[in-house]
Amino acid sequence: MYYYSGLPDTGYGIAPVDAHVNPYGAGITRFLDVMRPRGQVNVYSISIGARSLILGTLYRNGIIVAMYTTIPEEVFTRISMFEDSLGTYSQREFLKPYFQTGVGIFLLIIAILIIMISIAVSMVLSNNITSPILELEEAARRVAAGDFNIQLRRDSSDEMGLLFDSFNVMAYELEESRKAMYHAQKLEAWREVARKLLHEIKNPLTPIRLSAERIQRRYRENNPNIGEIIINGTDTIIEEVNMLMGLLGEFSRFARLPEIKPETEKLNPIIESCVNFFHGHEKVSFHAELDPSLPEVYCDRILMRQAFTNLLQNSIDAVERKGTIYITSGLVVDKGVKRVRVTIRDDGQGIKPEDIDKIFDPTFSTKEHGTGIGLAIVEKIILEHHGSIRVRSKPGEGTEFSIELPVAERGT
Repeated sequence: MYYYSGLPDTGYGIAPVDAHVNPYGAGITRFLDVMRPRGQVNVYSISIGARSLILGTLYRNGIIVAMYTTIPEEVFTRISMFEDSLGTYSQREFLKPYFQTGVGIFLLIIAILIIMISIAVSMVLSNNITSPILELEEAARRVAAGDFNIQLRRDSSDEMGLLFDSFNVMAYELEESRKAMYHAQKLEAWREVARKLLHEIKNPLTPIRLSAERIQRRYRENNPNIGEIIINGTDTIIEEVNMLMGLLGEFSRFARLPEIKPETEKLNPIIESCVNFFHGHEKVSFHAELDPSLPEVYCDRILMRQAFTNLLQNSIDAVERKGTIYITSGLVVDKGVKRVRVTIRDDGQGIKPEDIDKIFDPTFSTKEHGTGIGLAIVEKIILEHHGSIRVRSKPGEGTEFSIELPVAERGT
């Protein structure tokens, strides 16, 4: 313990200490002169030369009492390590918020990248799964609309590729079945036509034969009225022959229908041209409501014009050339399948319920001298266009024919 006297009258000062008496005195004196402790008790850790000291001071009444002790080197080393560790810890505590923020941002970036990669992978997988399904759905709609000439392609041997192959086989078999059914129906129709033709030919042959036999018999009898008998008989023969020729002409038209040559066509102009063809009937009014946004259809313009012409002529006959005929066109969608619908309605006498199912038979007609071929031709044309035709009628309320045709697909 060493005592240092202060100089309270002339300002703060430290009395020097003899270095021989106290080897650390000069260093302590300089330290206290710089620090000038004012508190009653102060403790410092200082280094003088190669030694470290613990210095304590007591200040009272202008006198500083300084006490010190040297710190052993081993203790000093541990204190230094502790102070370094404390400093490092403090530094890390200070940087902790910044470090946490940086790690958070880094993790956020990683999370965003993972999400983006997941979305990209999901989109790729979804595209590989949903695109073929959507393609398959569109193909199924086209088949439902009557288009069997469709082939799906997929360059893979996975389950979807097998499904595409199965669909192609199904579409092919449906097309073959449709062709076989159509040919069977066509053959049956020709059988009916042959029966009808034979029946219609047989009827006029009877009066022809009777007239010829009567002329021959009267001629052999030298009947005085042989001239009149010949004229009456030949008139009957000519009338019946003309009827046979007309009948054969009608059946010949049915047999000579040309092969369908479809192209992408707008249906409204075809309908308008057919309506304009019948404007010469002054007592028949035509009311047409045609959808201007009607999509195109895949059809043979000449055959479709013939079908509409036959239907309009049938309606004119139904109103007995004095009435009103309504024509409409529009788009209908059923279970995702788009079709064009055309209706032709008249306000004539209508058709009996028991005759509705026979209206398209080539052997049936409600007209006195009709052959029944007209509507049979119409049905044949519509069916060859993968369409459908229906009739609704009530006696006294008129008749409506409704035709539906598939919409032309893009690229066909």
